[in-house]
Amino acid sequence: MDSKRRDFLKIAGLTAIAGIAAPSAFNTLLKGEAIASAGQAAAGGHGAAAPTGKRYGMVIDVKKFTENPGLAEQCVSVCHTIHNVPDFGNRKDEIKWIWIESYEHTFPTESQYKRPDALKDMPILTLCNHCDNPPCVRACPTKATYKK
Repeated sequence: MDSKRRDFLKIAGLTAIAGIAAPSAFNTLLKGEAIASAGQAAAGGHGAAAPTGKRYGMVIDVKKFTENPGLAEQCVSVCHTIHNVPDFGNRKDEIKWIWIESYEHTFPTESQYKRPDALKDMPILTLCNHCDNPPCVRACPTKATYKK
């Protein structure tokens, strides 16, 4: 079969399907009966209301830590003191909200190949992201990590 004929048949078939489906889709949209999601239709109404609570964010100027190397340790210490984060003295039992880590441990999915040498030994202030659906809770085999 000639490739031009095959291409023509593909285009003709797609055009026929579009011609058949377009009028019914147009009528549905014209009547305003389009359903945005099957989940909402199954629930028999509109989706959940948008959350009205406040969501806070935080910005940390990491340049300050390169200018003052001891500042990162002070931030960790103050945060743990204010939030009563216990120090069990055992790395296995530690609780972390904010801590200092190396670049390659902070960004394990990033390529280390083209990383600037300055980042290799630079301590990175790392934060718990307090995720809505935290992967660490799902991955914890003992269920010791949880979200309230």
